[in-house]
Amino acid sequence: MSKAPVVYKRKLPGKAKRGFGLLNATGQRLWLGPDHLLVINTLYFKERYKRFYFTDIQALTITRTTAGMILNVVFAILASLFGIWGAAAYFTLGWDPVAAIFLGIIAVCILLGLALNSLFGPTCRCFMYTPVHCEELFCLGRLWTARRVARDLRAIAEAAQSGTPDPTDMDKLANRQSSVQRQTPGLAAATTASRAAQELRHDDGKIHSSLFYLLLVDAVMSVSLLLWPDFLPAPVSMGFVALLIFVTVAAVIRQKRSDLPRNVRNVTWTIFAYLCLLVFFMYIFTVLSEFGRTLGEDEPPALEGLQTILVKVINSISLVFDLLLSFIGLRYLADFRRRSAAYEEPAAAPPEE
Repeated sequence: MSKAPVVYKRKLPGKAKRGFGLLNATGQRLWLGPDHLLVINTLYFKERYKRFYFTDIQALTITRTTAGMILNVVFAILASLFGIWGAAAYFTLGWDPVAAIFLGIIAVCILLGLALNSLFGPTCRCFMYTPVHCEELFCLGRLWTARRVARDLRAIAEAAQSGTPDPTDMDKLANRQSSVQRQTPGLAAATTASRAAQELRHDDGKIHSSLFYLLLVDAVMSVSLLLWPDFLPAPVSMGFVALLIFVTVAAVIRQKRSDLPRNVRNVTWTIFAYLCLLVFFMYIFTVLSEFGRTLGEDEPPALEGLQTILVKVINSISLVFDLLLSFIGLRYLADFRRRSAAYEEPAAAPPEE
């Protein structure tokens, strides 16, 4: 009589590869079985399967590494080199503007890679220990993903080793933990508070509010430049954009592992992407301006008209995005602060009779 096929209930998160997949094409995925963890290692068209029973898992270790930070440094150096190379080579050697714009596109793409690597979080190495084996779970190469998976696997392994049937049934496991918390007064509150303190920290959003108000100031500057093109010199505008980028990066770093709501985080990342595009268009405008200056009297009228149109387009887009993102961000931040204040406000004492 044939055995019933094993049903794997869910795939665990984690898609990291060794060396960021640059020099090694080996992949790894984790699946939860009824009584074991299935580790699948893939290399092109080959697959290797390993089973680790929950009753045999003794430990899961997570070690934070500096690989992600080193990659960010490499991205930053490459982006700076391409940007400076394109600008300096064009201004000093008189390159064609197409070549300078091409180098600027490469720099922006590298900056996007830096932003994505920062968004994925710090890197780590994760190992699983059994009585006779040590397996590296390199697919859990990001710290936040590794912690989440390790927390689930720990709960499942503890349930299996304590004799709980069907330990991969997360609903039964949650009900079991809830019943234990109900039987122990104060345990649920203590557990929730300790997890919240361990995973998230409170952020009042001061840096984010500064960013949103700076966007309003930038909107006023965009209106002024639309009405009076020579109202502000170019160094002032570029310096203010640099200030916006600095505050945005600070807000992105600050909101990591904080209790700020997802909508505020999304608005901050949208501002970051918008500023990257704004810098790119400003770079194109600078290249075209310098190219027209080198031509002198031979500058074609079409090039001058293109610069004028590009300035108006940049200022109009800046005005719309500044107003939209600032008002949305301030609204979301005000709602978050109001909920936080209501949550922290102590309950009123009952009146004495």
